[in-house]
Amino acid sequence: MSTQDNYDMIFKISGLEELIIDVDSEMEDWCNTLIEDVVEKVSTLQKLNSFQFRFNNRVIHVIQVIDDTVKIYVPNELHLRGFLDQRKDLQKSSFQVYIGCFMSCGPEIPEFYRYDKYLKYNSGRGKNNAINNVLSEVHAFELINHIDIEYLSSNVIESMDCVQGCLIQNCSNMTTVVGGCHSPKKPLFPNLERLDAKNMPKLERIWEGRVQSGSLSKLKTLVLCNCPMMTMVFFNAIVHQLRELQYLEVQDCCKVEEVVMCSQNVSPYVIPKLRTLILCNLPSLRKISTRLDWTSLERLKIQDCPTLKDLPFDRDNAKVLQNIEVDADWWEALQWSDSNVKARLVRCCLFRQRA
Repeated sequence: MSTQDNYDMIFKISGLEELIIDVDSEMEDWCNTLIEDVVEKVSTLQKLNSFQFRFNNRVIHVIQVIDDTVKIYVPNELHLRGFLDQRKDLQKSSFQVYIGCFMSCGPEIPEFYRYDKYLKYNSGRGKNNAINNVLSEVHAFELINHIDIEYLSSNVIESMDCVQGCLIQNCSNMTTVVGGCHSPKKPLFPNLERLDAKNMPKLERIWEGRVQSGSLSKLKTLVLCNCPMMTMVFFNAIVHQLRELQYLEVQDCCKVEEVVMCSQNVSPYVIPKLRTLILCNLPSLRKISTRLDWTSLERLKIQDCPTLKDLPFDRDNAKVLQNIEVDADWWEALQWSDSNVKARLVRCCLFRQRA
């Protein structure tokens, strides 16, 4: 269907199932205004299962229903309330909600196929309760390019009980994922299995403050990439919760000095299921940890960590370690307190030769 100025009649067709609007214009600002206006109106059409704009050089999908999955795009958080009030299928179906980014930008979170209900929130600012209502349902959440958020507020985190996978990326003012004045009365992120934090210029730590028992208790995978202000990955308070952590990757974090910092009263058997540890391009890294037993560690990859001079392994720990990927010259420069440990581990090494 083609239309120019008067399209109000379209939104009175309550049984409308498919809608295509052809837009013959090169004016980007006018096109954005048109999309915002139409999206606000179209939320009342509960039977609409396919709605798209066709511009001269691109197609923008606003609503798509594919199999049992409802996909919805809204330009910003202010338009979300109408869909929540009108589209009752969001409460029972598999859904994908895109705020501030087109569906073509589609899920970036790894292993997306595992999640039935998904929210991607791009270029937001401030707080919005409608987003919290969606968060209470979703299994996967991407927070991208948020302009002013410093940490996830209490009401956001407490809405994330169902979230299993979370990607936080390019949030330029975030200093910690959990911070502020949190005094949790219940576990936070009780079902979170995967957390990725990427390109976070001010992120200093994952958690700040008191940790309620059960928080992050299902976390299996943590990936930190390009967090230049972070100096330590884990501190005492949080390591006790990481009983299910299996995969830890830290890359391009130029100030990280230590991966796990534990005091003497912390059991060496925390993080008991860690199987894979990847450390790449960490120029300030001096220590991995001196307290862990490395009970389950099977794979270790270390690359471009020039100030790391020794490994935290002795005769009694890391007994199942079977794959070590390192640079040959770095390995030869390592300091060993026991040559027998080096002889045992060298059999596990896959050496990379520098060009």
